[in-house]
Amino acid sequence: MALSSFEYYRKKPLKNLDSISIHFPDNHLPARQWIAGIIADRLSNNYHLVPEKRTNWEIRIGDIFSLSFPDLLIPKLHQIPTLKLSSVSTFDSGIKGFAPLPVIDGGNLAQALTHEKSTEEIIKADVFGMSFWALSHWEEIYGNPKYDSHDRFVASSSYTQANCIHDRPWVDEWINFIREKIAKRIPSFKLTPQHARVNLSHDVDHPSRFAFCPSLVFLKRLLGDLFLYKKFNSLIKAPLSRFTSPKAISEVDRWNTFDWLMDKSEEHGLVSTFNFQIGDSTHPKDAYYQINDPPIQELIKKIHDRGHQVGFHPSYNASINRKIFNGEAKSFFTVCGELNIDQEEWGGRMHYLRFRSPCTFHLWESSGFTYDGSMGFADTPGFRSGTCFEYAAYDPTRKQQLGLKIRPLVVMDCSAFPHNPSEREKEKALDELQELKMRCLNVGGTFSLLWHNNYFLNEEVENAYLSLIS
Repeated sequence: MALSSFEYYRKKPLKNLDSISIHFPDNHLPARQWIAGIIADRLSNNYHLVPEKRTNWEIRIGDIFSLSFPDLLIPKLHQIPTLKLSSVSTFDSGIKGFAPLPVIDGGNLAQALTHEKSTEEIIKADVFGMSFWALSHWEEIYGNPKYDSHDRFVASSSYTQANCIHDRPWVDEWINFIREKIAKRIPSFKLTPQHARVNLSHDVDHPSRFAFCPSLVFLKRLLGDLFLYKKFNSLIKAPLSRFTSPKAISEVDRWNTFDWLMDKSEEHGLVSTFNFQIGDSTHPKDAYYQINDPPIQELIKKIHDRGHQVGFHPSYNASINRKIFNGEAKSFFTVCGELNIDQEEWGGRMHYLRFRSPCTFHLWESSGFTYDGSMGFADTPGFRSGTCFEYAAYDPTRKQQLGLKIRPLVVMDCSAFPHNPSEREKEKALDELQELKMRCLNVGGTFSLLWHNNYFLNEEVENAYLSLIS
């Protein structure tokens, strides 16, 4: 009996099938080329993007296998930017070990998610459109977003939290679903390698509890130690930290955890990034130190000498103010140049996670940075873009891809561990963070963790941190 073309190629060595091509309609090209490139890059190191007269998406490997998808969301979004999406539906992927996959705006999707043929498989969910909606942050630009008191878009007002998928890297799950389909049909096809890893960063808002700050703040912190935290040894440590270390942050200062953080990172083969403010601002939410302070420069040199990274942490009001952002960025690069710090990549994170998409991304790019690590929720851990992979930024308002990379933030310490939590709250928080970490690693992605140097509230929180980086 003659073999089908699919069976034939399963039994014969594959030749000249080292790339994929993605075919899509030839309208809304900037949006389509951007999202097609992101997904293609996650599938193969060699790919071609082909706009043509058609009404659907198609991934082809030679002429022996293809995956097709409907084209639903991108035309609707560009026709009605403030489109109100229907609720999320979930469907069994049919692949062992996969959780039911979410389909946004999928209320009318039939229960059968796929339809298989000998050389073709039809996926009835608009994976490219859903991914475009998530990674372009369409909701934050056109969805009548709500903001908190710090002018931040928060999870509690998002479509993804309302539909209980904010805690899943659901875009990555869909891409891995496609990878599994390709691997099953053509086992010898070389998919892009995925390397699960942990990414650590530390925003340096308060490098010392008692140095740098105004006298009134020093007094309030000392009284807090004595009467709130019962740390009576601060009667000795506070003046030692403030007055005896003109060239370095005192070793007795409990917020001076930098050597410990680097030690623990190195024990696990990790590189930490420490993001520094410039210190030119007088806003009460900004840092008290100046980047030119001798102890801060000594700290930056130590971080670099030990093989860790230095990043930029713009001030509270810099998020949408080009003049402030560019001035601080210039000062940051000047100091790094004076300290002979040379890095392949330069980036950082917005203070308080205050940013506006896409405006803030243009600030990072125009100032010479290669990435921004602010894309996370301030009010809860999770996946603001539905992904834990780095990706190229896109501006839907200008219809253009940027040179800047977005590094999604999954967990920020203060959104995961509130001050003075109960034992049950601590256990629940740690379990949830471990689950988020596993979801990142299971899709071959990056578990990105922000932990401030001064946020080791107690031994339990310290142990939680250690368990998350191991």
